Amino acid sequence: MPYHIDKWGPVGGISSMDYWDQRVQVMHDFTKERKDTLLHQLNDFYNLDGLIELHLKKTSSKGGDIYIEDVQIPYNDSIHTYFKNIPITLVAKPRLGYYFIDWEGISTEDTITITLNSNTFINARFEADCNIPDIISEDAILLKDCSPYYFENDLYVETGVTLYCEPGVEINFGNNVHLYVKGNLSFNGSGQDPIVIKGINDQVWK
Repeated sequence: MPYHIDKWGPVGGISSMDYWDQRVQVMHDFTKERKDTLLHQLNDFYNLDGLIELHLKKTSSKGGDIYIEDVQIPYNDSIHTYFKNIPITLVAKPRLGYYFIDWEGISTEDTITITLNSNTFINARFEADCNIPDIISEDAILLKDCSPYYFENDLYVETGVTLYCEPGVEINFGNNVHLYVKGNLSFNGSGQDPIVIKGINDQVWK
């Protein structure tokens, strides 16, 4: 900016750093206040009933995604402003390896439509599904939250199916238990978080 001021200040451009900082602050203030100002203007223009705050939280950051009116909420704990007495639809979508429990104290349905007339807290609860079937016929994942895993029977990954595994998972196979893969494995450990595969009590697995 000093170079710009020296060149263009004398002919009507930015005259000083103080002036530049003042104009930038005006834009910061406008951006900060714009949402609330716009919401209040809409409320007054349409003669609505006022605004409320929805405090939305997920019990698991990895467990699933929340949508409000088809817009994904990218936060685990957030507060949103809505109009009173206007229905809104919330959708919970569990990710691979998890299932949706409920909107705590409200409903076990993954999709709900609610009408709020006061500030409200909603907790979306997801939980890890640690059960892996012997025959894996659809994509599945081995989660660190469920580790260690113990398999006493042969494990089959069918054609077109992928078995994923998070870093840090420990997998234990029983004596002479086999892992048959007709589909795909996606195991991505790291030096700090390796995936460990071994036999239970040092038994042989294949």
